[in-house]
Amino acid sequence: MVIKRLTSADQSKLDHLIQIIEDSLLDADWWLPIQETARVHFFDSSWTIFYGTFDGEELVGASALFLNQFEFKEAALHIGVPLDGTAEIGRCMVNPKCRGNNLMLKMNKVLVDVAKENGVKRIVATAHPSNESSCHSLVSLGMRKNGEITKYNTFKRNIYLIEL
Repeated sequence: MVIKRLTSADQSKLDHLIQIIEDSLLDADWWLPIQETARVHFFDSSWTIFYGTFDGEELVGASALFLNQFEFKEAALHIGVPLDGTAEIGRCMVNPKCRGNNLMLKMNKVLVDVAKENGVKRIVATAHPSNESSCHSLVSLGMRKNGEITKYNTFKRNIYLIEL
């Protein structure tokens, strides 16, 4: 398997993976609805940097580094971190047939390096409290739980933070 940066040429593969994830959720509350504002910026490098794991030509995992405050403002302010110099790791997804191989952790390690290269000072991430795999992966990345929030008045999330 190979991890590489996604480009707009990978749009259909990312859309397909998102559909697989949405169709296979163990709990619908684990997945935040994708807002159209975010979706149109998936391949805008000033907003989002997506990396994916490929098994041959198939995209089997993806994770994003969100550089725009639209994505992380609420969580960052909730735990009292400055918006300047902050980014978020999010939209972490792994095809169910490939889970158990630490793909999320491997992609997110790459994103931490990308964040450092882009002058990011800290990264936030959120995960549903009962999504043990995601929570564990974020802790394994070196993040610490720093609070809890309810997003869109519905979706409970733990907030994680790592200082770079």
